Amino acid sequence: MIKVSMTFLLSLIFAALAQAQAPTDAPIDWTAYKIDSHKLSISFPKLPIRFDMGDLCNQKRTENFLAYAEEVVYKLTVVKREQPDFNLNFCRTSSKFGIDTLNARRAELQNTSVKTSTDGATELWTSRPGSQNKKVWIIDELKKGRWIELTVTGRGDLPKAEEFMRSLDSSSSGDGIAVGEGSEQTLGDRGVDTSVMVASPTPEAAAKEEGSAPLEIIGKVKAQYTDAARSNKEQGTVTLRVTFLANGGIGNIETINGLKYGLTERAIAAAKKMVFLPQRVKGVAVTTTRPVSFSFNIY
Repeated sequence: MIKVSMTFLLSLIFAALAQAQAPTDAPIDWTAYKIDSHKLSISFPKLPIRFDMGDLCNQKRTENFLAYAEEVVYKLTVVKREQPDFNLNFCRTSSKFGIDTLNARRAELQNTSVKTSTDGATELWTSRPGSQNKKVWIIDELKKGRWIELTVTGRGDLPKAEEFMRSLDSSSSGDGIAVGEGSEQTLGDRGVDTSVMVASPTPEAAAKEEGSAPLEIIGKVKAQYTDAARSNKEQGTVTLRVTFLANGGIGNIETINGLKYGLTERAIAAAKKMVFLPQRVKGVAVTTTRPVSFSFNIY
């Protein structure tokens, strides 16, 4: 019994040390990164995080790559055709990947954005949701069985947005650093003071104070089931207290409510990849904490 308790205690200590030692920042260094599976390259300020989402009933897979720098989030999304290995009659709704799928995406954007320009196969959509400034480019490459989206989200001007868009080379993988599985966690900016911690205000309260803005989560990864949890029909919600650093990185993560069979660990891994715009107080980015939940449901 003592041996089991000591092993469990040591595992907690090692997990805490690993979290404490994990880098939360990196220097801003605009570098070409290549994604060999799509034969394309693009510049990011840091190694991006990566997460994929499948929607086989609509014959598509979405692969996302995001990086943070100077209170701006840069995102590359590749939406590609993927044939399901099951009969679509089992789906509640389904569609074939193609122009209708792309038009459905355009309709989504039209609800929140305005198409401000079109250059050949490339469209630019712009919007200002709340305190954000957002630009979305859509590149129609349906002849290759995909379309590409480039999204830049920040506050105020977006000086690197056009440069980010122009860095895309979708004709070949070219030179660059292979993204692979991407960064294990979102990396903030090096040299930013993260010691000032404040409570997170409501959006309404933040809007009343000039130069202030609430924490805004731009990308949240879906936590994945473990085989053991699925076999044992473990489901529910993991709630974590996450420290969102002023530099745009993810700091300490504490467990408020966990689940067995590795689901808490999967939730922590997903939380590390959240991408956000830090809270601002009187024009200065600050560190704050917030509870974040990840649900696990067996369908």
